[in-house]
Amino acid sequence: MQTVQGLVDARFPILPDYIIAREREIYLPNQLGRWVGISEWNGRCEREHHKLFRRCRKILKKLKQWVEHETAAVWGIQKEEPAGIVASTASEMDMIVARIDQEIAHHPELSYQRNGIYLRFSHHGYHKGTAMLEVARLMGLSSEDTFAIGDSHNDLDMLDPAMAGLLACPANACHEVKRRVKDVGGYVAQKEASHGVVEALEALFSDKIEPA
Repeated sequence: MQTVQGLVDARFPILPDYIIAREREIYLPNQLGRWVGISEWNGRCEREHHKLFRRCRKILKKLKQWVEHETAAVWGIQKEEPAGIVASTASEMDMIVARIDQEIAHHPELSYQRNGIYLRFSHHGYHKGTAMLEVARLMGLSSEDTFAIGDSHNDLDMLDPAMAGLLACPANACHEVKRRVKDVGGYVAQKEASHGVVEALEALFSDKIEPA
């Protein structure tokens, strides 16, 4: 798993209690420290996506033809990702997303996850927000007990008061994320990246931390 390898390469001092991969799959460490998927959630997620892509094959085919003939983007197809797009620039992806929004307006189950110039189509019921809620349920927590921070378009689903009681973003978050966090009364950090994460944690949790 790329996330685990990244943590190892960066010599991260602690490991997370869980990992959400591909914006929707949940993995927990077992007693041996190996990361295993939550079979019930991940299995249901996979089945729902297979059914969705079969139902929406015509609209996806239409979008594929448009992308390949009218843009410089690449329609990427992998075994685990039957429908995805890699744009040549962020502005081109903005244009592609505008077209996708028009085409899928009458297909409420069909959604997508975007991160910069990358996009994957997905089921609207499975994203970082719903996966985070499932993790909270497994841990016996509620959305009010949950903190979420993100910086890109694929974080928008979890940056929602219905998904987490405390929301934030670092200073280098994209415009749409900053606007969402501001609109819902979340915390927009002055610092970027991981420094912004620490800033947000200190700002939102300082009154909840007992002195040593």
